[in-house]
Amino acid sequence: MIGAFLEATVREVLRRRGDSGSRLAIAIHSPTPPDREQVRDMRVVWCRSTLEMRDHLAGSDPANLVIVTPVEEELAADIKARIYRQKLFPIDVREMLKQLYEARDVDSRVAADQALSTALLRCTPVPVAGGILHEEAAWQTVCPEIFQLTTARPDAEALLQWVAGPAAERLAAAPADLRDRLVQWLTRTTGPIAGLLLAVAGVGQARSAIAIGIALRAILADQGKPELAQALVRLERFTGNQPIPREVAQAWAAAAEKLLPAGDVADIVASADRLLNELGASAFAWLSRWSLLGNEQLIDRFAADLAELPANPDRLESALASLRDRYWPKAERPLLGRLEMGVRLLRWLHLSDPAHAEFEDLARWYAAEGSWVDWARTRIRGGYERGALASALARLTSAVKERRERLNLQFAQTLAVWNNQGAHFRGLRGVESVLEGYIPPEQPVLVIVLDGMSFAVCRELSADPTMRRWTPWSPDGREIPPAVTALPSVTEFSRFSLISGNLARGTQGAEEAAFASRSLGSRQHPPVLFHKNDLAAMSDPDSPVLREIANTRRTVVGIVVNAIDDSLSGPVQIAPDWNLEYLAVLRPVLAEASAAGRVVLLTSDHGHVLDYGSEFRRQDGSDRYRTGRAEIPGEFELEGGRVIGSAITALGREGVRYSAKPRNGYHGGITPEECLVPVVVLADRENAIRGWQEVAESAPDWWLAGASAPAAVPSAVDAAKPKRKTKQVSLFAEEPDWVAALLANDVFLQQMDLPGNRIKADVIAGALRALDAAGGRLLRPVFASRMNLALVRVSTTVAMMQRVLNYDGYGVLTIDESADMVVLNRSLLEVQFKL
Repeated sequence: MIGAFLEATVREVLRRRGDSGSRLAIAIHSPTPPDREQVRDMRVVWCRSTLEMRDHLAGSDPANLVIVTPVEEELAADIKARIYRQKLFPIDVREMLKQLYEARDVDSRVAADQALSTALLRCTPVPVAGGILHEEAAWQTVCPEIFQLTTARPDAEALLQWVAGPAAERLAAAPADLRDRLVQWLTRTTGPIAGLLLAVAGVGQARSAIAIGIALRAILADQGKPELAQALVRLERFTGNQPIPREVAQAWAAAAEKLLPAGDVADIVASADRLLNELGASAFAWLSRWSLLGNEQLIDRFAADLAELPANPDRLESALASLRDRYWPKAERPLLGRLEMGVRLLRWLHLSDPAHAEFEDLARWYAAEGSWVDWARTRIRGGYERGALASALARLTSAVKERRERLNLQFAQTLAVWNNQGAHFRGLRGVESVLEGYIPPEQPVLVIVLDGMSFAVCRELSADPTMRRWTPWSPDGREIPPAVTALPSVTEFSRFSLISGNLARGTQGAEEAAFASRSLGSRQHPPVLFHKNDLAAMSDPDSPVLREIANTRRTVVGIVVNAIDDSLSGPVQIAPDWNLEYLAVLRPVLAEASAAGRVVLLTSDHGHVLDYGSEFRRQDGSDRYRTGRAEIPGEFELEGGRVIGSAITALGREGVRYSAKPRNGYHGGITPEECLVPVVVLADRENAIRGWQEVAESAPDWWLAGASAPAAVPSAVDAAKPKRKTKQVSLFAEEPDWVAALLANDVFLQQMDLPGNRIKADVIAGALRALDAAGGRLLRPVFASRMNLALVRVSTTVAMMQRVLNYDGYGVLTIDESADMVVLNRSLLEVQFKL
């Protein structure tokens, strides 16, 4: 006799017996013996005959005795006299369940199911809704309490989550007949996947259930591969040798994907890869986006294609898009950025050389295009170390370096001629006139000099998301042209010239006095300059650096940061990520500048070249310049012009150095990386510069995509913006019918008339055409370029468009944050506006 039935029967009899029969034993009829010797502090005995009953009833305490007997004959009078109600109480499961669950009736399937009924008697009873204890209500009670399964009708996802969690422990603790009944119930309600998943738990593989589902993504990807069909058969050892129908396997895989946690899932994905290896399917791991092994396989294919340096990068771009859609552990995601840089360099590699003969024209070309090349080069330098890709990137680096060296020599030759003829500027400036030329009038300014910052470093730093709260501005809305260093392009000459305002040589100690003497502020509050030691003390709440930045009566405050220049003296192949996490000293000063309403002028004194495998030439002098005559190809003699002091010979090739010991980088030569410095004037989002205009995103077309970008369209805000020069045909030349129909649509016109609308119809039209031409999706930077927007303005511009286009709240125009893309659903637009 099952203990739950016995306990429930005794409980009910005790409730009836009360005090009136407190001296009498309780007798229960059961064809099977009890499974316990005590219930509710009462002794339980099994009596197979009336003789045994008399023996136990003759004891000293019949009131605490429970007799269980299979005897069916009429009891003798002496036995009846000593038991409650003078009869044997039957086991009435239905009646017990009715009373426990306050039900009017119990479904016959529940009452007849001994395993389920027993479980119900063990559970904490809850009154049933509707008054009928039917089968589903029974399982809704049993599943959570006994199996810790939250619902009696789980979908595949919930069931898999349970199997991978508490199922193993709960199933092991449950009676075998109840486990069998659970399988039957879940198979009826959830489907055949239930039997397979519980079988996985039954063979001790419950913890692998999600990983098995992830592995199935590769196994199910190609029905035509016999190896994968065999792998699906081999997988049956995890299901107790039960066959796995393909449609059930698909549901299993889909549920597993949904259950992957939002954070790093590398352990689960690695387990799935091990399963594929055990099943003989590891060669097909690339068919699943959830495979680290598959990532390696696709990287090897990418590397093989890249090593050919193809003129048409379409295949690589497609492969890169596929790689982006895959799972990557956080530590490996930077690899995708390096691959993208590789594809960008490949696009550039097959473009024509710039057709410029004048120094200033080449300088502007470098700022507009060459600096982006050098940024991309730094990202693939000494990065990924796996053989095939390392070899392919090395070959690409070599090809790019060869071309860059050719352009370096062209630049150096024109610079030498320009300098030796007097170094007369047409449109550019020297570093000594940067502050007077680009400090906005009547606004407090923080001047940040990042010693050694090249254009490439500036490009990377500007792309840091934390820097995106600062928008670049200029007097004409175009990127500020590069400034030219003093010569030689080293700190003691060029930084002192930048700070003092004159071509001169000086030490750090003289810089503060020279800066204070400049007419950049009032006499009462002249400019003040801080160096490395001052910045190191910024943790002090009374730091003079932060105090002076906050003091807007001091119109101009300057700081010098040496982190970039210092990194050049380190070991070869160091490749810092130039962002505010690495340049941590900038965080507090930028925050203080924002709070004080200061504009930031970010510039450098000189740039640098990195060591890509340089050739040592033993000479007397600095890393990249010396005295004496030019002796080898790539050396140029410079005298007068911007040369401070006596004549020098400087290197116009990046692959040669004068220092004996190789380092991470060098400066002092006359390549554009060393002699041209960026000038960026920044204001935070709430602090416009009076009389100036925002600078639109200016990446070259080959940086953004393989095809040429369309022409610029009007700016998205009401303030006037400069037009970007472009060789492409205007987007307005041939307007698609659906866009014209939208602009004339009554609903659209009503949306345009909404109070507070600040977007113009031609801006919306331009955005729709740009998105439609790209298949409805554009990366945020590409969208910014197409729309002639600063990148920081994309979100607000899209939000303004959404007020008009997302009629009735439907997602016609959205931003996919995970992919960093602006997305147009054209078909939904046409439905909503009835085009």
